Amino acid sequence: MNKPALSLLKQYRSGWIRTGWIAVALLCFGTGCASNESANLEPQQYSATNKAAVQMPIESYQQAMEQAERARLEANWEGALFAYIRSLDFQPDNSDIYLQIARIHHRLNNQDLAIKAYQQVIALSPEVIEAQQAVGVYYLQQRNYQQAKVHLSKAIAEDQKRLAKAGETTEKSSFVPNDESPIEAYTALAVIFDMEKQFIKSREYYKLALAGQPNSVNILSNLGYSYYLNNEYRQAEQYFKKAIRINPKFKRAWTNLGLVYVREQDYDKALKTFKQVMPDYEAYNDLGYLVMLEGRLVEAEYFLGKAIELSPRYFKKANVNLEQVQILKKDYQQSVNEYPGMISEQPQVVNK
Repeated sequence: MNKPALSLLKQYRSGWIRTGWIAVALLCFGTGCASNESANLEPQQYSATNKAAVQMPIESYQQAMEQAERARLEANWEGALFAYIRSLDFQPDNSDIYLQIARIHHRLNNQDLAIKAYQQVIALSPEVIEAQQAVGVYYLQQRNYQQAKVHLSKAIAEDQKRLAKAGETTEKSSFVPNDESPIEAYTALAVIFDMEKQFIKSREYYKLALAGQPNSVNILSNLGYSYYLNNEYRQAEQYFKKAIRINPKFKRAWTNLGLVYVREQDYDKALKTFKQVMPDYEAYNDLGYLVMLEGRLVEAEYFLGKAIELSPRYFKKANVNLEQVQILKKDYQQSVNEYPGMISEQPQVVNK
């Protein structure tokens, strides 16, 4: 994989699964340790509607669970959270309670607390697929790829065991995921293999994920990007176009398709593709930036100049990129002058 593709991969992966344009708390293993964690799973404060409730004593596990279920039915997630945490006083090694706590924290967007609860689930019941997937994705987001692989691989291994018992169909040596499978784990692990340039492995997992969710534009786009990274542009184009057919408003598939055309130096197609999902001046800027990454400075200068021409007052980004191109051109020309005959001349601008 060449340097521009690697650079784009780093930008593209910078927020899992792929959320941009250009998929440690220590675990406490063994029984008896979970009770020490219950206090650490409390939110910083409860809302006014639940302050009175959380101050009432809970006398038994049954009372705690009844209160939790009642709150859940009323969609009172804070109330349910409080009751589940109190129930740990009576059953500190109950992984199902930690699972409920993790889900509620996730719903309330308390992601750090959700991960702590999921880690307690794993400490008590490592076979729980949901917890392994959640912690694996968390580590991927934190760029701790080795730990991410451990948890994602465990989630998939447990899912394959479940599928084998259910007698699901196979594809090559793996069982095809179904509606209960941790599709995000398959996709996240594939992302890591892409980053490691293990493209055959990554595609195995993408295709398993796709078998479970055949109309997922995210998975289709990810798989296309995997082919793009390995310079297999025709296959990449096919998957990007399939994602676009399913969802014509899916921006990432359009911009990824534009990347293919940039790499093939078909700038007219690339520009038209970018314009499907962004204003003209942004399309020219992004094309100019990508062409600059390819080392084609004359073309980059032209496209960035067009971006500024279309939006001279408001588009600061293009000005910054243009300044960078001009610096690179100056450095390039100095090198040509210092080493005549050893460095090729800059190619001419494409047809305007």
